[in-house]
Amino acid sequence: MERRESFRERRKRQQARRRLLGKLAAVLIGAVFLFGLCKKTADQFLLTDEKKQDSYIGIEDAGHMVWLLADCRQGQMTQAPAETTDVARDNTQAAAVSAHTAGSRSTPDQVLDLMEKFQAESDDGYLTWTQAKQFFSCLPGSRELFLGGAYTGTERVEKADWYDWFDRARRKYDAAGKIQEETVVVLGVLEGDENRSGDAQENTQAAKMREMGTTFVGKKDAAQSQKTELRILTQNGVRTAASSTFLTESMRFCPVRAIVRDDCLYAVRNGLTEPVILKNVWMIETTGQSIHGFWKDCEFSGAATVEVRTDSAEGQGTEENSKSDWKSDQKSTIVVSDTAQLSEAVCDLTFETGKPVVVCQKPDKISGRLLGVSRNGAEIEGHGTVPFSEDLQCYRLYGRLSQMDVGELKIGYGFTDFVVEDGRIEAALVAREEKMETIRVLIKTSGYANSVHQTVELFADCDCRILNVERELTALEKGQHLVITRDSPLFDQTGRITIEPKILTGHLMLSGVERAQGQANYRGRLELVRREDGIVVINELPLEEYLYGVVPGEMPASYPLEALKSQAICARTYAYERLQRAGLPEYGAHVDDSTAFQVYQNLAEQGQTTQAVKETSGQVLFYGEEPAQTYYYSTSCGYGTDLSVWRGTRAEAYPYLCAQAIDERNMELTRQLGGQESVAAMAPILQQAQLLEQSDVMEAFLGQRDGDFYEKEEPWYRWSYRAETVDEKALWERVWIRAQADGQCVFVPGKAGEWNAVKEYTKLSENTGKIREIRVTKRSSGGAAQELLIESENGQVRIQSEYSIRYVLCDGKTQAVRQDGSAAAVTSLLPSSFFQVSTFKTDGFMIGYTLIGGGYGHGIGMSQNGAKHMAEASVSAEEILTFFYKGCQLKMIS
Repeated sequence: MERRESFRERRKRQQARRRLLGKLAAVLIGAVFLFGLCKKTADQFLLTDEKKQDSYIGIEDAGHMVWLLADCRQGQMTQAPAETTDVARDNTQAAAVSAHTAGSRSTPDQVLDLMEKFQAESDDGYLTWTQAKQFFSCLPGSRELFLGGAYTGTERVEKADWYDWFDRARRKYDAAGKIQEETVVVLGVLEGDENRSGDAQENTQAAKMREMGTTFVGKKDAAQSQKTELRILTQNGVRTAASSTFLTESMRFCPVRAIVRDDCLYAVRNGLTEPVILKNVWMIETTGQSIHGFWKDCEFSGAATVEVRTDSAEGQGTEENSKSDWKSDQKSTIVVSDTAQLSEAVCDLTFETGKPVVVCQKPDKISGRLLGVSRNGAEIEGHGTVPFSEDLQCYRLYGRLSQMDVGELKIGYGFTDFVVEDGRIEAALVAREEKMETIRVLIKTSGYANSVHQTVELFADCDCRILNVERELTALEKGQHLVITRDSPLFDQTGRITIEPKILTGHLMLSGVERAQGQANYRGRLELVRREDGIVVINELPLEEYLYGVVPGEMPASYPLEALKSQAICARTYAYERLQRAGLPEYGAHVDDSTAFQVYQNLAEQGQTTQAVKETSGQVLFYGEEPAQTYYYSTSCGYGTDLSVWRGTRAEAYPYLCAQAIDERNMELTRQLGGQESVAAMAPILQQAQLLEQSDVMEAFLGQRDGDFYEKEEPWYRWSYRAETVDEKALWERVWIRAQADGQCVFVPGKAGEWNAVKEYTKLSENTGKIREIRVTKRSSGGAAQELLIESENGQVRIQSEYSIRYVLCDGKTQAVRQDGSAAAVTSLLPSSFFQVSTFKTDGFMIGYTLIGGGYGHGIGMSQNGAKHMAEASVSAEEILTFFYKGCQLKMIS
């Protein structure tokens, strides 16, 4: 009995001890929790502003992110995926519209309203838990994605927890992946004209958001932030800043990870410890306390601790090796000073959080006449071919400082310095503006068959010098024939030789090159360049003398002088534009002598055409500050068209190339306008040309022969083309040829009713077969065929662009009959795309077609026969050009 009671007592004592230990443990846990809560509360009040920024998410950044998610969600709702049924898509769209109409808080507008409210209420600009929950309510199902632990009422939300939620929400609401992250270094805030809206299309919500984001920092700082800038310069280019965080001085030159969509920066995710290096920046001026540079066509400057360094080839200071040191990969880096001044230099900039900005100068430069440019490098006289760095930058230093692309480097001229490092060109510095009075023309072989000659045989009508880059090699006497092959010893030094007449009026002849005039002769000098596949021949001569050989090949010398003068100005304008941007930089030439550019020396020089060139010497047609695109063609149908007939060309970018009637009434109106901007004033005439977009109107017009149209008596003013039989196999082959040549001109229908460009022959062949019908389905202003539909037994094929249409419908054997009854061979292209088509059939299938058309050529710009008849009616060359190129003006390039 005693033993049983003793056992019960021991058990009671053990239970009491366990209860006591449990209470102690509960008190201890409570104390720890209370301590943590107190510490967290104290931290919120004791943290510095910088640490707060690193620890907590701001209302502005959080609001931007929620707005982005809501906007993406709304886009997904209103643009149902293609695979959904029509009913489901309609229901989804209806639900979205209904929700928006009802004021649902899931709309981006509601997010903006909340953000504005929270900012007005906040003293420090940081997001509280209560506010976060209201943001979550705008995105159904988003609260469940927050796994950041237990927050209470006004407790601030940690950045790490917020971004963890944001990453989960992105996967749910941004299925298209439009929201991205980008490493950003803010170089500067753009001011004045630099802070322009740009080309980006901004919706109302984003604009409102940016407005809010750049006008609030908090109640205490509101007065200081009434006006802040919207656009900033980063290492990646100009970006729009939605968040004012990017506009603060503390962000300048510090690498961060940012939330971005469509080139707009919305929030700073975190700072980066890794350095960001900006290659080949043009530094205007640098001291130990500030930097002032130029990048992405914008200046930037700011206060910063700077360390200046220079990278230089070892031993570069001696004259003995000054020509070769730049090729060395042995570089020495010298720390100049942390207070040294540096100006007008190409440098690499290294940005790293908490460290000085390292400015590393690249001092080594070479210079010489630029003889050629390819994707891989530049050929520089005296230095050979030097490869480009993958970080190449080009700067125009004269006039307004600006960046250029490689295609703007001036071939044949020597006013560019090249910054080199490790044997590569890091930057090109165009130091000054020079007169550009010479042009380089690539001379093709007989029949314009090839750009490379296997053998060159030449002679001259005077004594000549034969030179390479460094010295005179030998002489060529008058009448002496010189035959040069690729293995000629004359090439041994540099692979390039020049034959130069000793008198300014001398001519060189190429025996193996035949043109319409027979053997062509060339002014200026000839440059022969050895290549792996043969010899390239370049004729370098004064621009004006080049035109002596161009104008006779483009317009008959028998035409009136004022017409020839208008042609000379068009030819000069075209050539001048090619001087600014070479057409054949890989060959070291601005143009060649074929129809790919302007036909040169195909016909002999004529006194009348040379007079036209001389009387317009130096005159170029400009639209604003740029040379005009002076397209021209032979004959109009009574109307010209605009650039919309060439697929992929933006007609609105060239308003001076407009569709219009080429008649006396229009000329009188042009004269009355005088120096006014003609494009707007010509609205009635432009509207008249738009009527011809209707096929029935165009058909009626092509049936007319009356009116006051300048060219109505020209043979090509009207023509007919009757293909009695159709070789369907050959026609489909021509379609395939155009599909291969231009990947966006031949289309076939897809499964969902869309039209897809033909990339593979199988896609085309599925829609070919016996042809049922051919018809023009779209015309440009002025009536040119812009789209042709071919219906076959197996499908449909759509052809776009006037050139492709003319090619496909030309069978190569049918002759065109002009309005005077004369027949003309048409081998590869129809005379024009100004036509209407009719077909004749058997058993429902087409066996032939007839075209009734007008004009000869593409119909854009100046009609040469129109200019001829205008000149015959006492219209001056300037008036002719004002008529055909509305709003353009003549300027002297000298």
